Amino acid sequence: MKGSEIYAALPAGDKADLEAAIWEHLNAGRYIPPKFMPIATTAKGHTALVWVATDAIHLGEEGDSFRPMVSPLVLDMLASKLGYYMPTSKIVREVYKQGSIKLSPKTQNASSADRVACCDPNSAACAEAYKRLGVKPRCQSPSMGDKAAMKMHSDDIDKAAGFAPGAAAFGVTINDTGKTWINDSKIGSSYPGMGCNHGWYDKSAPYKDVEQLPAWQIRGMAHNVGTDVQTNPGHFDYSQTASYLVHPKVLVDGGEGGGTWMDFAAVLRDPILSYLVNDDGPLPTAHPHYSGGNTSGVPSVVTEDPSQSGQASSSSVMAYGVVACVALGLFWLTLRK
Repeated sequence: MKGSEIYAALPAGDKADLEAAIWEHLNAGRYIPPKFMPIATTAKGHTALVWVATDAIHLGEEGDSFRPMVSPLVLDMLASKLGYYMPTSKIVREVYKQGSIKLSPKTQNASSADRVACCDPNSAACAEAYKRLGVKPRCQSPSMGDKAAMKMHSDDIDKAAGFAPGAAAFGVTINDTGKTWINDSKIGSSYPGMGCNHGWYDKSAPYKDVEQLPAWQIRGMAHNVGTDVQTNPGHFDYSQTASYLVHPKVLVDGGEGGGTWMDFAAVLRDPILSYLVNDDGPLPTAHPHYSGGNTSGVPSVVTEDPSQSGQASSSSVMAYGVVACVALGLFWLTLRK
């Protein structure tokens, strides 16, 4: 199904209806299968190659697609369905450092008034917004969480990367395709039901990560304060995309000896190797886990090179994803009643 057809059919305005419709299309498989490129990491005398999706998930077909915005729950459900994992802040940072195409974040105005001020570029409202912001605001839809804002963000990324709008290429790793929901120790320890977002690296951004690299969003939970995404899907706006999904297969200490293939969750649990993929070290649980499950059903060792297959082939990995997705899908239907 073409992305333009999916977009036209999406409801306008109501957040809950739009979010449910986006999940319906993702769950039905109307997305472009992600392609993966390796990201190299080092820590505590070890090395790893982590395969990360080259772009955010696109709804539609190659040549006619767009990047949907997602809440924490929707991204968790999608990762469960596909058998992949959410990234960590370290992986998002490494994509920024190693990605083939580096883009500045495609921000939109936060204020509803500023978003529509220049729909009439000769209006007093546009002049006032220009004076206050220092930049001329574009004509935008009133809400950051509607489908028009989502499509504008995706098209802006395509244009900046040199693609025709809706015709992204998937053979190279792109930074920055949006903020993403991540695996993080803050979720696992203090706020097990919340979502944590990270990303939008930019030289002009005001915040610094652990390596003092500037970004607009540093391991943030403010959007979801007081929100348990097991009962509420969580924050939802144009900037939150299904970016940097992680393939379950990680090559640890690869080299002439061949290295060891491990599952991403197993690496995250390891007291030493976890630093290869997470700034804070060991993380006992890894998303997907909102279904109340854990990583015990995921194999700790894998043998297939993801650079050759591009997909998870372990039956137990996929079985775990399907079980988790079914449980989450039933919950989602309950939530929507």
